[in-house]
Amino acid sequence: VTIPNNCDERNDINVNSGQYTSNTNKHNGAGTTTATDELYAGQQEHHQDADIDISQVPPPTVLPDLLPNAHSCNYCYMNKECMLYTKTSAEAQPVTRIERSHGQLLSHFTSHLTDADLTYFSDWDRMIDLEALESKHSIAKAWVVPSLQREKETGKCVAHLEWISNSASDGSFDDVIRTTAMDTLQQQQPPVEEGFAVLQFKRHAILDSPSPQQLEYYTPLSSLNIETGDHAIISTDDHTAASPISATANNQDKNNSKQKGRFRNQVQVVRGQIQAISETSVFIKASLNDKQQLQRLLTLWTTEKEITTTNHQHQYQQNHEGNTTKKILLFRLDKDEISTGVGTLRQNLVRLFTADISEYSTDAQKKHKQKQQQQHGMQLQQQQHQQVGFFFPPQRMINLRELVVRLSRPPHFDYGMASQQESMFSASTSNVVAASPSRNALPAPLSSLPGCDFMDLFYEYQDCLNIDQKTAVKKVISTQDYALIQGLPGTGKTSTIVFLTRLLAARGKRVLITSYTHAAVDNVLLKLMEVDVGLASSLNGDRNNCTNGNNGRRPSGDLVRIGRPSSCHLGVHDILVPTLSVASMSKQSNQQQQKPSAQALHQTISNARIVGISALTIPRSPLMRNQQFDVVIVDEAGQISQPAILGALMAADSFVLVGDHMQLPPLVSSRAAEKAGYGISMMKRLAEAFPTSVSQLTLQYRMHGDICNLCNEIVYKGALQCANDQIKTEQRCVLPYYPYKVPPPVTMQHNHRILNDEMQPHPNLQRQEGWLQSVLDPQQIVIFVNTDAIVTTQKLFKSVFHHRSSPQTTSKTAAAATATANREFWEMEFSTAMQQHHPISSSLHAPNSLETELGSNKREGSSIVNYVEGILVKTIIHGFVECGLLPDCIGVICPYRSQLRLLNDDTYLSKLTQARGLEISTIDRYQGRDKGVIILSLVRSNNKKKVGRLLNDVRRLNVAISRAKYKLVLVGSFQTLLDGSPAFRPVLNSIKKLGRVKTLPVDAHLMYEPP
Repeated sequence: VTIPNNCDERNDINVNSGQYTSNTNKHNGAGTTTATDELYAGQQEHHQDADIDISQVPPPTVLPDLLPNAHSCNYCYMNKECMLYTKTSAEAQPVTRIERSHGQLLSHFTSHLTDADLTYFSDWDRMIDLEALESKHSIAKAWVVPSLQREKETGKCVAHLEWISNSASDGSFDDVIRTTAMDTLQQQQPPVEEGFAVLQFKRHAILDSPSPQQLEYYTPLSSLNIETGDHAIISTDDHTAASPISATANNQDKNNSKQKGRFRNQVQVVRGQIQAISETSVFIKASLNDKQQLQRLLTLWTTEKEITTTNHQHQYQQNHEGNTTKKILLFRLDKDEISTGVGTLRQNLVRLFTADISEYSTDAQKKHKQKQQQQHGMQLQQQQHQQVGFFFPPQRMINLRELVVRLSRPPHFDYGMASQQESMFSASTSNVVAASPSRNALPAPLSSLPGCDFMDLFYEYQDCLNIDQKTAVKKVISTQDYALIQGLPGTGKTSTIVFLTRLLAARGKRVLITSYTHAAVDNVLLKLMEVDVGLASSLNGDRNNCTNGNNGRRPSGDLVRIGRPSSCHLGVHDILVPTLSVASMSKQSNQQQQKPSAQALHQTISNARIVGISALTIPRSPLMRNQQFDVVIVDEAGQISQPAILGALMAADSFVLVGDHMQLPPLVSSRAAEKAGYGISMMKRLAEAFPTSVSQLTLQYRMHGDICNLCNEIVYKGALQCANDQIKTEQRCVLPYYPYKVPPPVTMQHNHRILNDEMQPHPNLQRQEGWLQSVLDPQQIVIFVNTDAIVTTQKLFKSVFHHRSSPQTTSKTAAAATATANREFWEMEFSTAMQQHHPISSSLHAPNSLETELGSNKREGSSIVNYVEGILVKTIIHGFVECGLLPDCIGVICPYRSQLRLLNDDTYLSKLTQARGLEISTIDRYQGRDKGVIILSLVRSNNKKKVGRLLNDVRRLNVAISRAKYKLVLVGSFQTLLDGSPAFRPVLNSIKKLGRVKTLPVDAHLMYEPP
């Protein structure tokens, strides 16, 4: 049964089904939507800190009344879901009529639910409504704002695209780039699945001699806020009939559209996933139906264009320079930030409360079924559930509601058998663990599962796991319900998951591995394959079936991955269910098979001992139908919302949640839903309710002690410890050419001193030679680069960063243009500072505002950039590289995407990113990863001490700081952050106490020649 994706769809259910009447006279859907709209708008504008009473938030749409007679409802396929919604909505209103007409039906499906169950369901259903509503707002806002304006302000839109319906070269300037992108796509992506196609859209061709106006309009697609893997919506563009640069053509097109009358702009012509991006083209995987719709639209456009041409004789138009431009149909791409799993979330929620309840039957039917059930027992009930699609053991569902909804009891851990010397390194079916296995004791007989040898596991446990990891393993093996593992940064969460998976599988357990992201699932599976889990020796050394470098070992079928090839890492393609099924069929028939049969797919998944799949795929995949597991391990559990994780929890008898609820929370779009509790993960909910269920991994192997101390200042309060002294004190950034190759300051005329109001050198701010050398110093593990004293006019910064935009500019020309612009900017900035004679002493207490606000659209919000900080970050990166640090050891983290686009647009930085491994990304995308050197660009610098929501989130700050191994450079306004961010204040005070604040001179951004 598929639950509607949003509340509006509930009113679209066929009234002939007997479930609903078409008369909804109690409420008006539009009115309630407006009420929720106002609540949402209020939350967005005022940023209220008070929690929201979710029960007082009106739903986007109210369900229709029930039919007056329950006869049709008794046989309706949606009666289970309907009664659940009726019960929760009836709590606030009289139910006398409902009980008279539908009492038996209502009692059958909801009598087992407590008040806590109903409250939980109602609250989360409403929060899902708010998320769905926010998604609609996002789409509406995207379509209302002109494409080019939205592209410039947010980077979430691509304006003026044309569809390349065939692969023939058209001689345009981006042929080479397009070909390269397609080659990359073909190398990195598997063949497109049946029923799908890859569509190419390219930026509308710019003329051979672009004008300055055109260059200002053009932005590389790869510099926008869209990435491979993002979902996108293609619609016709407002400028659909003419060259986007030609105002005359646009005016003519408006006149034509009035006369034509038939062709109108259309939204959501194509909905798909971005497969590759170049500077001028984007490739989208979409369904064949969408492609056909696109072709029909193009046919309609072509037909009307010909009619218009015949009547008005202007198929070809002229732009402002007299050049001829052919009229074409243009499109816009909008990033689809809507959660495509809204329907899945609601389905998980409904199943949690109803999946164990049998179908409703009348009295006569009950007697017949009771007689059958006495004869066949549970088998009959399982067969009935199989007809629906999924079978959930009733006792499992009852326990799950007690544990995660009602919180009526803590998990049970059985340590009773430990005193009888039974080791956890045996295939016993009871979940027991030895208190302290003897180092000399022999393990139980070896497991037959590849990579899960009991002897190996025994010695790994003794020699390779630290005390925290051993405690976590014991807790998981002994639990009867669930266990939580809070892995602090760098403490080896993935290693612990891999060991646990192998041990559980060796003990005869069937294990499901899941996470919210495909990357996290693949990461665990790849680690398992590294120790030969699920791999067997190839016969006669045949490596034909070992395409991904498994050292002559072929998949055994014990380890499988469920998911689309395009979503999975290339390294796990050999263990995808279809791949294994085809190999099995080919082996049995002695003939190479092309496609797997349904029976072969079912057999492959049923034989697997360890299965990897993303959390939202579990309730949707036909391969998971009626598959039962003993244990499900959920990685990154702190980032998964409660409805999203329910599908995984219902798939196994016990569960293990691994993550850190003090790092990134679940992603929430709606501010109202966030304040109502949508951002509280299941891991956080259970950890706070029952702290004894949590095993903490506190010994970290990543960070130098100084960086570790900052994480303790933010959230961990001393709990995070270095695993050994080498990590704590000896780990250093290795710069082989430091300090000899630190770029020297540039000597300029008139820059020998900075003057105060009396035209005398300022006593406290003499020009400091070589601030870069102290910032790069490997002995200073943590350093805050303070920009408070810098004086600037903010006039020519754009020229420094935007010279990569022109596709017509050759590399040499671009380099020369950038160098010239940089020098002009450099000289004018210093000259202006000298002429204005800034009162520098005041800046020591009130920092100059270095940030710039781009755009003022209230619905979309403004973008914050800091050009000076961009120059400083670029200079610091250049210094590290010159001193011998490889760019792939450097990561730049910034909470603002607008600042990231600024950095990515720079020619020098883009070369390091594309060819040498430098990474520039957001905090969220660095979760679970690390770099030797992290440069954290904090952007905010203003006299009002405003830092925004992102820099007040302790969890995001924790993630940002804990990505660094041996060098952390923070760049920003110390005073702005100290006064404006309570979350950041302890970190700043700690850095200041260590004497690691480097206050830059007034002209710091001018002291070094830009690379």
